[in-house]
Amino acid sequence: HMAYPEKELLEQHLIGHKIERRFICDICGAGLKRKEHLERHKLGHNPERPYVCSVCMKGFKRKEHLNLHFVIHSGEKTEICEECGKGFYRKDHLRKHSRSHVARRAKEQQQQQQHQQQQQQQQNLISNKETTVTIQVPSSQLQIPLQIQVPQHHIQMSTNTEEEGAQVSTVVLPAASEGLTIIPH
Repeated sequence: HMAYPEKELLEQHLIGHKIERRFICDICGAGLKRKEHLERHKLGHNPERPYVCSVCMKGFKRKEHLNLHFVIHSGEKTEICEECGKGFYRKDHLRKHSRSHVARRAKEQQQQQQHQQQQQQQQNLISNKETTVTIQVPSSQLQIPLQIQVPQHHIQMSTNTEEEGAQVSTVVLPAASEGLTIIPH
């Protein structure tokens, strides 16, 4: 992708795309803009592989392909993935590998969003559920048990341990008690 700061430069670039493809391959009819591109293109039609690796005897149609191949015999993987540290002989192999990280990150992000949605749905179910709480209300010397039905998201529960080891839960109700049903037990 190219970006051009001036309209004239973009127009000059676009003219390059419109130039007639004067060099035609007599084998397949492909048109190319430059003579050297046609010569290189024709090598693809030739079954001969004149460029041979001196180490493994593998043949190549183009010298630049032999040069790319020869790097593997050095054993040095000079192209290193910044994300995972994996090494590659060729930059194009590193680029292909890097796409796997992009796909993995997208999948992880999607899974995280699904997990958050599920948690939110569960939280909504919990907060809309009504809970019955039994409360001991002192009335002079007697303790009168009451049952109160209240949506769970209106209850704050804290547990305190008394000296004897018994646990006492304190329920804090909202100041406005609309929607609460109190049933003597």
